[in-house]
Amino acid sequence: MCGRILAGNNPATAEFASLPPHFTEEGLREVEGIGWEKFIPSFHQLPLSFRKCVPFFLASVVYHLPTLEEWFPGDHDIWSIPMFSMFGSQTMQMLKGLRDKILVKQQFCADCHMTASGIPSKIDYLMHVQALRQELKNDMEVTITRVNRVLPENADEHGERVPGMQGESSFSRAMLEGIQSINTRLESIEKRDKNVLNTPEGVKAMRKEIQKAIRKEIQNIWKVINTRKERGGGIRRRGIIVPPGSARNMEYEGHEEGRHDAEDNEDEDEDE
Repeated sequence: MCGRILAGNNPATAEFASLPPHFTEEGLREVEGIGWEKFIPSFHQLPLSFRKCVPFFLASVVYHLPTLEEWFPGDHDIWSIPMFSMFGSQTMQMLKGLRDKILVKQQFCADCHMTASGIPSKIDYLMHVQALRQELKNDMEVTITRVNRVLPENADEHGERVPGMQGESSFSRAMLEGIQSINTRLESIEKRDKNVLNTPEGVKAMRKEIQKAIRKEIQNIWKVINTRKERGGGIRRRGIIVPPGSARNMEYEGHEEGRHDAEDNEDEDEDE
């Protein structure tokens, strides 16, 4: 844990579980093809135990190359060391290409089987929240694409599409707003309840709060859909009118909130 803190990893975020930058097998082969002595002239004179660490040191330097370029001006002495000048003006281009062959994983790397250690239990939950946010974002973007695909071609005539948002339906806008709302909610939960996440009870409470936030936004999105009426009422999908009071629409109407409240009570009973 001390090493992660000294490396600058924030213990309040999922990035605390990040593994050190390391080369892929292809990257290692490329470095070996160039020759370790090109990067470190005295490489073969180093103790064997230290040489085993060099690939990680080199990967870290190459991975943080953009940061080094921000920190040090072009005429700084650091750029005159062998690894930054071995191929003349082409060196930086080569190193940046090598950077693409560096992995930075969280907690476990399937390629080299490196596993993070000294990770507080709350980090697992923060990683779960991070993955949940990304999964939710991906799923909603796929849904938006599918919905736009089935909207009628004459949607503009009935106000189905939002002015100034070419190719975006009002449903899409509702979905995007839902994503932003849920992301904001998740971020506020993470910032507000860092200490609570240290306990199993806190994890359960936060999971329930996240589920409620997602459920609420989904209900809001469906309300937007159900309030968009065409001239005769209902929602048009490829020329088919779905009446406002149909089972398909009623499934997500406001009275569903009562059922969800009952589910929440059941969840509370289970937690107790």
